Amino acid sequence: NSLLFAWTHAFGSSEVPVRLLSLLIGILAVFTPWLASRSLTPLQKRICFAVLCLMPLPIHYSQEARNYSLLFLLSASSLFCYYEILVTDSRSRVRHMLLHVSLVLLAFAHLFGLLLATSFLAVMFWRARSAPRRIGIAVYGLALSAAVMVPLLLGGSGKHMGGNFWITFG
Repeated sequence: NSLLFAWTHAFGSSEVPVRLLSLLIGILAVFTPWLASRSLTPLQKRICFAVLCLMPLPIHYSQEARNYSLLFLLSASSLFCYYEILVTDSRSRVRHMLLHVSLVLLAFAHLFGLLLATSFLAVMFWRARSAPRRIGIAVYGLALSAAVMVPLLLGGSGKHMGGNFWITFG
């Protein structure tokens, strides 16, 4: 919602510019298989690209002014980055940073994104071999969940801004 707010202030709030943001994010999402640069063959990348281009729900949501395209982009980038790290045993800081930035943004993009981000962290927790790494991942997951849920439980940003912007649980 914050991204859409900034977008409408920059490009206007008529129908075309508002829907254009979701369309651009949706187009960017179909290129996420190339984040798995070494773990997927060129043919596998093209097949993933074709499948992502033909999926009906992302196509539908790319035409609306909703945050599902962003949810799709961040979840796909998290998936392909994590797959690249697992398959190639990559120590690339860029790939790890992109994975964690995607997970954090995914958690803040939508409540389903929080569920997916914590699911990724649960898999990372169970794959971790050392106890300190497991504790770090557990703290990371709890902190991320708290950062999203506590403001919602306290009334959300809509309460503080004087509007009905978020669903509140108060």
